[in-house]
Amino acid sequence: GILLFATRPTTFLPELGEPQITVSVNLPAGTKMLDTNDKVKQLETYLETVIPAKERKNIQTTIGSGGASLATLLGGGRGVSENVANISLGIVSHDQLDSWAQKVRAEAEKIFGK
Repeated sequence: GILLFATRPTTFLPELGEPQITVSVNLPAGTKMLDTNDKVKQLETYLETVIPAKERKNIQTTIGSGGASLATLLGGGRGVSENVANISLGIVSHDQLDSWAQKVRAEAEKIFGK
């Protein structure tokens, strides 16, 4: 039995899914969706120009949030939050994930603030 376990991988839980960087944006309340979009485009341009195409997979952006929050359901809230966005970036290699995450964070803080 020991020989069988000696040939098994040493990782208890294998890496799951694609390495990904996610940026959650929450600008000041009252920020219009067009202004949020303009700032998000700045980060997208950075991602597309700085991270080589061979090291990134895809960029997915969602601007605004809405849905069935309790305030919306009770008629007390707005349907869409125009000041929020989420940007997801797929990275090809797990080895490069931390390096790119630090660079993306630094640029995001320049664009959106801390």
